[in-house]
Amino acid sequence: MNFIQQIQESSFFQRNQICPISSTLAAPLTLSYPASGNTLSQYYREPSKGLDRYTFFFQNGEVGNRVVRFQKSPGVEEVVFVPDWRAKIQEWTPFIEQLSENQSVEYFESREKSGTQYKADEISFDIETLADDLANYLNQKEEDYHLVGASLGATTIIKAWKKLSRKPKSLTLICPFLQLKMPAYLQLLPLLGSGIINKAAPFAYRLLKNSAHLQSLSKVLRKDLENGRTEKLLRLKASVEALININLDISEIESIDCPSFILYALNDNKHLAEEAEAIQSAISGAKSLAFEDFNKVREQEGALAIEAWMN
Repeated sequence: MNFIQQIQESSFFQRNQICPISSTLAAPLTLSYPASGNTLSQYYREPSKGLDRYTFFFQNGEVGNRVVRFQKSPGVEEVVFVPDWRAKIQEWTPFIEQLSENQSVEYFESREKSGTQYKADEISFDIETLADDLANYLNQKEEDYHLVGASLGATTIIKAWKKLSRKPKSLTLICPFLQLKMPAYLQLLPLLGSGIINKAAPFAYRLLKNSAHLQSLSKVLRKDLENGRTEKLLRLKASVEALININLDISEIESIDCPSFILYALNDNKHLAEEAEAIQSAISGAKSLAFEDFNKVREQEGALAIEAWMN
């Protein structure tokens, strides 16, 4: 009997049902974005206080992609930023705050992010669909913009490139990769059926909550268990299944024909320096800058490097 069959036959999972965890264990994460008076009429906006930020949802069929706009002053150039897989906006705060000092920054979230509006039970998460979402959004723009993508965000941009009717003035790829390196513990999810995930969730949460390296996954489980449902975990599973075998072909990258900048990590097992260097070589005239690791790029220094290159 293999590992998956052992899980399926486990008496623990056969006799234990999901029990919601008390909501007193943790307060739900809430984010508010001050609203600008310059919202576009075709977008849904969350009203709140303030003058320089607002959020809206760009409708892409079965989902609404959340976009957060940071604008310090009128008349500045626009930067569209596409973050990494399942990124949270707080993780990029120093980077965004610096970049928005002199540009109007739009933070575009791909559909696996927690802020997405879901309008159907079955959602596609493959890279071509993510690329279509981004292309649909960028193609509605009427003014020049700069484009920045990190990790999977960079891959999404590369996949969307040929679909862009209005190309960006410049492109920055942060820690791009040729082949996605999914964490080992997530590689198990595609092997598990939905029913097994439902039954295993309480036990898995108890195992994961004490691991410093698995806090993100344990938080997903906790929120699902608080609601008595496992929708978020099943969407995570679907996203992993759709993206786990991503491979970029160099020919896709060679089609990029605008001023380009590569920020990459010297010491990161998920974003290999040699892959970033190969991507730089494939883009004619691309410049690059190396950082110690991916986390360093997300700090203020990463945004300063982009600004210096753009200027």
